[in-house]
Amino acid sequence: MTPLHKKSKLAIWVFFFLITTSIAICLSWLIYKYLDIFTPFSKKILHSVLAGVVLLVLVSFVGSLSSTVTYDNILANYNRAKIYHLIKEKPGIHFNEIVRTLELSRGQTQWHLTWLERFDMIKRRRTKQYLLFYLNDGSFSEESSEITHTIVLKSETRNLILNIIHEEPGITQMKIRKKVQRSQSTITYHLVILEQEDFIAIQRKGRRRYYFPISHVVS
Repeated sequence: MTPLHKKSKLAIWVFFFLITTSIAICLSWLIYKYLDIFTPFSKKILHSVLAGVVLLVLVSFVGSLSSTVTYDNILANYNRAKIYHLIKEKPGIHFNEIVRTLELSRGQTQWHLTWLERFDMIKRRRTKQYLLFYLNDGSFSEESSEITHTIVLKSETRNLILNIIHEEPGITQMKIRKKVQRSQSTITYHLVILEQEDFIAIQRKGRRRYYFPISHVVS
């Protein structure tokens, strides 16, 4: 953890502790001074409860400091270390693949990725369709386009559609659907991704759409 972040966290905890203690003291004084409906025994119980609250806050504060994440122990967490090494093995891996590969919940995965980013150990790159992760070691810029290309064509259906468009530039979606034998919604989904990632271009003539590989686009 950077010194600035550590100081900020300490300041927040000190402020929270002081506020809680002040409230507890004020309540104790009000109970003692004005609330005659309480018996002396009841007042002692209430004072004990308030003291317990203050003690609980103090214990939480000490525990927080003792469990502070630092550069030395950030990978001591088993799941966080697994995520880091997976990104190291597969630079450009996308969020959903991390979740599937490590069988973690989306919340867990996001939590650990946030910590790794906070310590500048990884970087993210958002494409039009994917959220990709790299180690913060230069691979982010060197391999990004190649990784995106690999991810987009990882789908057999998407790869097949792209090959069909290369073989028949200007093909319509209806013809693609007949060749691929998939539902209209599935074909549309893959065509949208291919267009967003600049694999294909669409030309519209009236209500018809014609699909071209980028290298065959005509004016």
